[in-house]
Amino acid sequence: QVHATPVVGVLWHRRKRKQGAASSSSFIVSCSSSVSSRPSTFIMAVGKNKKLMKGKKGGKKKIIDPFTRKEWYDIKAPNVFKNRQVGKTLVTRTIGTKLASAGLKGRVLEACVADLNSDEEQAFLQIRLRVEDVQGKHCLTNFHGMRLSTDKVKGLVRKWQSLIEATMDVKTTDGYVLRLFCIGFTKKRNNQVKSTSYAQTAQIRRIRRRMFGIMARESQCELKDLVTKLVPNTIGKKIEKRCTGIYPLKDVYIRKVKVIKTPKFDRTSRVFTLSAVPMSRCVACCHVLAFFLSSHMAVAVRLSSRVPSFRDMAFLTRCVAAKLMEMHSESRHDAGKKVARQ
Repeated sequence: QVHATPVVGVLWHRRKRKQGAASSSSFIVSCSSSVSSRPSTFIMAVGKNKKLMKGKKGGKKKIIDPFTRKEWYDIKAPNVFKNRQVGKTLVTRTIGTKLASAGLKGRVLEACVADLNSDEEQAFLQIRLRVEDVQGKHCLTNFHGMRLSTDKVKGLVRKWQSLIEATMDVKTTDGYVLRLFCIGFTKKRNNQVKSTSYAQTAQIRRIRRRMFGIMARESQCELKDLVTKLVPNTIGKKIEKRCTGIYPLKDVYIRKVKVIKTPKFDRTSRVFTLSAVPMSRCVACCHVLAFFLSSHMAVAVRLSSRVPSFRDMAFLTRCVAAKLMEMHSESRHDAGKKVARQ
């Protein structure tokens, strides 16, 4: 034991071992008191340093390839295009409460119209598609925008001509709000000798007003019908024809379309609109069921002539069953028995 005398000095000695091994340390205390003339030495602690023996918390984590948790989904384009198979996309598979479909919905992708319609003359058109619903391994998409390729726009701009642009927000009959960007260029008149073809400011304003009127009139339809007008450039050709009396135009295009606002659809109505699968016996049975219900129990069941998948058939079956239960609760037990028997 150390005497209760004041400590005069403390010496720290560290013994080094070979490299790679933990170093050991010892405390050597040198004490001297006023009573005793010679100092006494005591070893307080000898051994390995426990902090150096411990490693880092957690250790090394196992490296796992993230692609082992992924799975592929097919992307289906809207039925306004010839080739509906756009490509494939990757997503983390469903783990716990995190669904794979939640990671797919809302994705925006870009495809070339030349691939969708098998027409190389439309290679300068780029279509943006947005994933709206997931059915099995298929992602159903909807139109989300359009633009001309950069090289096409830069190839149209030249010297000695006027560039006329018009931007307008339109609303389709099914509730979509779109922003259309129109572009056009003046050209020489027939038998013109002058090298330039610049339009006056008043002529540009008149042409722009006609652009607004034609774009507003042509957009008074559903979105799928508007897409069929945008892809072959029907609106641009009409503008070019109507503005010939003011000043001859050429290369009139809707160079860009942006979706500003989308309506809130019911899931089933969206799926029926976006997808199209040929008629089958199940669809025919549903038509017969709808006719029977509407004729015997005055139930109006509105069906499309094309049904995308059997999942929607199950949804329709649940709707019909719910309606039957509602009618059963209204004391129409006999009619329900009759339907079940037939």
